Amino acid sequence: MKNNILKTGASSIVLGHGRYGNYFTTKPNKLLKVTHLIKDHNEFRHLSYVRRIYNYEKYYSIPEDLGFIIKKGDNFYRYLEDLVKFEYMTIFQDELYCCYMNYAGRNDLLDIINLIDYHNDFSIIKNYKSIHKFIEQILCGLKFLHEKDIAHLDIKPENIMYNEYDNKFRIIDFGFSSKYPFDDYIQTVKGTPGYFPKHFENVEISDA
Repeated sequence: MKNNILKTGASSIVLGHGRYGNYFTTKPNKLLKVTHLIKDHNEFRHLSYVRRIYNYEKYYSIPEDLGFIIKKGDNFYRYLEDLVKFEYMTIFQDELYCCYMNYAGRNDLLDIINLIDYHNDFSIIKNYKSIHKFIEQILCGLKFLHEKDIAHLDIKPENIMYNEYDNKFRIIDFGFSSKYPFDDYIQTVKGTPGYFPKHFENVEISDA
C-alpha cells in the first residue's frame, strides 16, 4: 500500500498512513478517511445493510463502524487544513469525523481514464477482457446493493477505485445512498452535479 496517499472529494479526505501516522495509530492496509457528516451526506446511514451482503469487501470499500472526532484547533485539524489549502474544500466548517477504511487502491477510474487520454497508458485497462472484468465487478456490486433495496446515487469515476494488488475495482462513498422507499431522495435532490439523471438537467452546476 502506498503510504503517502492523499485523495480529496467534495466532502472527504483520504490519507495513507504516511500522511496521518504522526498523529494517530497506523493500521496495516488501512487508510484514514476524514469527512464532514451532514444530514444529506452521511456515509454511515446504510452501511449496516451493505455489510450484510455476502463477501461485500470484494465489491465495496467502506469505513469501519468506530471512529473519532477532531475539532477546530486540534493539531490534526490544522494539519489537514494546511495539507489541502490549495484545493477547493468545504468541509472545514465544524468538527470532522475520522475513521479507518480498507485500502481500495491509489487510482480511481477518473485517474485511469486520464492515464489513457493524456499519457496513452494502458497498463491497467489493457484490452477488452479487462474492460469486461471491470464492468462485471461494478454491475455485480450494484446488483447486490439493489437486492438490499439500497441505491448508491453517486456512481461516478471518482467513486470507483482500482486496487493494483488484487486487480479489482470497488465502489466507495455511500454518503448519498438511500434505502427503499427512498423518501430522503424524493424530498432532497442528491448526487454530484454533472452526473444527475436527465430529469435533473436544469440543476445549476457550480465551478466546484
